Amino acid sequence: MDERTRSARSRPRRKRWRTALRFVLPALPLALAGCASPVDPWTDVVAETVGDEFPLRNESTVVPVSITNLSSESSYFLLVGSGSACMALDRLTARGWHEEYAGPCPQIAGMMELGPGETFRSEALLWVGPGVYRFRLAVSDDAAPPGVVFREVTNAFSLRPQGRAPSS
Repeated sequence: MDERTRSARSRPRRKRWRTALRFVLPALPLALAGCASPVDPWTDVVAETVGDEFPLRNESTVVPVSITNLSSESSYFLLVGSGSACMALDRLTARGWHEEYAGPCPQIAGMMELGPGETFRSEALLWVGPGVYRFRLAVSDDAAPPGVVFREVTNAFSLRPQGRAPSS
């Protein structure tokens, strides 16, 4: 078989791959968005919002969060300020999770111990638009970590304008 015949036969195969990639690649970030998250070294700590859909009232809403230490032996430490957990906010976009807000907590109190089996409840007042969001919290196994890293991720939740019917 000569070189021209071989290249002619491989063209349709290349074209099929290009066509498949053209449809698969743009959808890949959305498919991975549910599982793409920072590395979570603290699998015994579970952070979740109390609900998965919240109405926006006057362009704001309060989102309650529950942080639980599932370990029966180890304590973990949570960055808190003004009686609430310090949290970064991510928004889901077509390209994946984008950090919306990671500003400093007002009056940072430091690291609060979350003992074995304990749950800490917190709230966040959000002034953002409708969309799908998640929180990231700073958790450590050390009361005085060398740096604060927001790695513990909550479930995704949506904010919708008040009066709009919840999605099913």
